[in-house]
Amino acid sequence: MEAWDGTNLVISEDNYATGPFRWRAITAGDAQWPSHFIHFKDLASAGQNRVSVLAPDSEVYAKDGLSGGWLGQGTRAIAVSDGGPRQALLNSDHQVYAKDDLGADGWLDQGTAAVKVVVGLTGQLAILTPDN
Repeated sequence: MEAWDGTNLVISEDNYATGPFRWRAITAGDAQWPSHFIHFKDLASAGQNRVSVLAPDSEVYAKDGLSGGWLGQGTRAIAVSDGGPRQALLNSDHQVYAKDDLGADGWLDQGTAAVKVVVGLTGQLAILTPDN
């Protein structure tokens, strides 16, 4: 959800594999109106909020929270995602690795190839495999 004006819910949608990105408004009571909502602010925190980035040379850096310096994660990636204390990445072979600490090692092979990896706010790992 991107916005709520008391009547309309504005959402953004994207399909990584086929696109396109779009904005859409749903009016309360429409057939497409969601039956349930997830309130992330109501969920218990899974720990620190990890922030990860890819440098231009594909090196992965991370830190917990918004203050403090960036720590090298000892690996390169083509994509990285984080949520709660967990971070996951795709290496250049599209293999998924994940870990729960900020040290420069400790990446665990998740035993699968993927085209996209996402870590939710509670640390749950989701992947999109090459066969969808």
